[in-house]
Amino acid sequence: MANYLEMFKNEEIDLYDIPEEYRTEEVWIEVLKKHKYENGYALIYVPKEKCTETIYFQYVKQGGWLNNVPEDMRTEEICLEAISHDGRWLENVPPENFDNKTYERICLEAVKHRIEALEFVPIENFDEQTYEKMCIEGVKHSVFNNAIMYVPYEKLTEKICLEAVKKNGFALQYIPNDKRTEAVCIEAVNQIIESLDKKVKEKMLAKQIADKRETIIKQETQKQELSEQIEEAEKKNTLNIGG
Repeated sequence: MANYLEMFKNEEIDLYDIPEEYRTEEVWIEVLKKHKYENGYALIYVPKEKCTETIYFQYVKQGGWLNNVPEDMRTEEICLEAISHDGRWLENVPPENFDNKTYERICLEAVKHRIEALEFVPIENFDEQTYEKMCIEGVKHSVFNNAIMYVPYEKLTEKICLEAVKKNGFALQYIPNDKRTEAVCIEAVNQIIESLDKKVKEKMLAKQIADKRETIIKQETQKQELSEQIEEAEKKNTLNIGG
């Protein structure tokens, strides 16, 4: 019996060369992979009735859009995979599909990947402590020093503000004046000083390395010149003896 899957993988045959009864889940996954650069549009190549949880997982794994996956198929695994690419897919995660702990874990992962995902976290679903934890994790993992701007004003706590300035002291400028406690301001100043001190040390180390390199190059050059002088002197001496 022909191994249609391997032949299809090796591009020896096209999809229409594979009999319908041999178009297995593995074949449709391979179809998706062949269209991986089409992102959200790749799913159009797989008939809806052939789509399984495994196929949908492969789809989002290669950058597919979570909103193209039927709601009843948006499992924890599929949702976590989607938000690992962009936390804002949290908007399309149906809370009713999960128990509270699972949904909390999904929301937490989403804001870790993109602080902007906080916009899609239903505040009413979580207690104050849990929501604060999400905000802290979002601020901690964000690459932006203005990440704290995505935290709702009424939910800003000293802990969240401290986490923001601990990571980048300049985040203080994005914290409302009435939330800038003494502890937050001190932490911001200390972080800025530490950051500047680190940069100064890095520059000093870089200069030391550059100076050392220059010294080594000079020494090697001097050795080469001395070697050439000795060689030239030996040649002259040989000529004088021969004469």
